[in-house]
Amino acid sequence: MGQPGETRQQWKRGKLGRTEFHLDWRYPQKQYFLSWKENGSQLTLLAKDFGSLNCFSTEFLIDGSTLSLMVSDDQKNVQILYYAPKASESWKGQKLLSRAEFHVGAHVTKFLRLQMLPTSTSAQPGSDKTNRFALLLGTLDGSMGCIAPLDELTFRRLQSLQKKLIDAVPHVAGLNPKSFRQFHSNGKAHRPGPDSIVDCELLCHYDMLPFEHQHEIANQIGTTRSQIISNLNDLALGTSFL
Repeated sequence: MGQPGETRQQWKRGKLGRTEFHLDWRYPQKQYFLSWKENGSQLTLLAKDFGSLNCFSTEFLIDGSTLSLMVSDDQKNVQILYYAPKASESWKGQKLLSRAEFHVGAHVTKFLRLQMLPTSTSAQPGSDKTNRFALLLGTLDGSMGCIAPLDELTFRRLQSLQKKLIDAVPHVAGLNPKSFRQFHSNGKAHRPGPDSIVDCELLCHYDMLPFEHQHEIANQIGTTRSQIISNLNDLALGTSFL
């Protein structure tokens, strides 16, 4: 952490197709999204975050042709922001919008972008997920984690599974993982973002349940045990650089 009143700045660069983007992170409270044009060597401000956000670290998250902005804050949260100039709530593209938010429970001070390894799904002909990256993160308490993109169908399936596991799995000291992972705003006004992140720490308990219980939960969410295990294995394989 810097001294009171001190401003720290960090630049991140990402490239999607032929367009180069820059993320300007300033501590405290500012996040700027810019594009770089080789013709004329021009740096253009596209959008920024208008919220009160004390940033700790930031990085680009790339999923095929989709570019998102990952940021951690002083309340031990991470947020995924995105640029959507055609969305009415973006104020004609001036405002970065929230794609997801998640309470990590530790101060994230570093993100490292790593390309995900091919899986049975991404290796299929015609798949647009070959250009897919995950973010390895490090925290002040010495822990490490990973945030990785999922395709829509897999996400919906695992999200349904997660909701079932909240009640099916005994939790340490009876704590509620759903409540713990909610965004912490420290009393500041905050509009909740989309519920678009699944908690793999909770999902890993699925394979530890009794075999019959696994089948029962899979039937309740309209899928099969083998399909769920396949999705979890693909995620583990894609992030096996850990």
